Amino acid sequence: MIDREAIHGIGVILLIIYIVFDLLKNKGKKVNLLRKLIFYSFIYYLINVINLTIFPIDPYNFGFILKPQLIPFYFIYESIHYGIEREFLNNLIMLFPMGLYVPLLFPRFRKITYTVFIGFLFSLSIEITQLILNQTLGAMRIFSVDDLILNTFGVVGGYYGYKICWSILKKSNIKLDPKKTA
Repeated sequence: MIDREAIHGIGVILLIIYIVFDLLKNKGKKVNLLRKLIFYSFIYYLINVINLTIFPIDPYNFGFILKPQLIPFYFIYESIHYGIEREFLNNLIMLFPMGLYVPLLFPRFRKITYTVFIGFLFSLSIEITQLILNQTLGAMRIFSVDDLILNTFGVVGGYYGYKICWSILKKSNIKLDPKKTA
């Protein structure tokens, strides 16, 4: 079985190696340290999202193939109706940070349409990966249209969180642009 802890550990080790090489590469150069820290935390966030949505993969579940959930708002209705709001909220907030990170780190994607589109594509790639793993390995992950909807709303919420953060950063005269240093 490919478990979450192993994947998380490998991801963190690779991130630490990347950080060390990045800092050595930029040694002596003027860099925006706050921007670097935000970027490193973004990579850590991506590691965790992938870890939570794809793993564990248990080959012993092979043969237990789940059907994709293609009816919009079906899971949302069931979550509210049967009192399992936790899953509903997890899907809603999972990509909230994406709505913050994308416009903060990538100035050309600071429009809401770009940020939401990137978040939607990321969510879609997760769902397609879950579908493929479910159909090939029986990974007990399900493709759900509702996950796409909730994740996309989470990105929208994150974008508005970014707008608030951005106005605070501007008032505090803190620079995050890649060309400028703090």
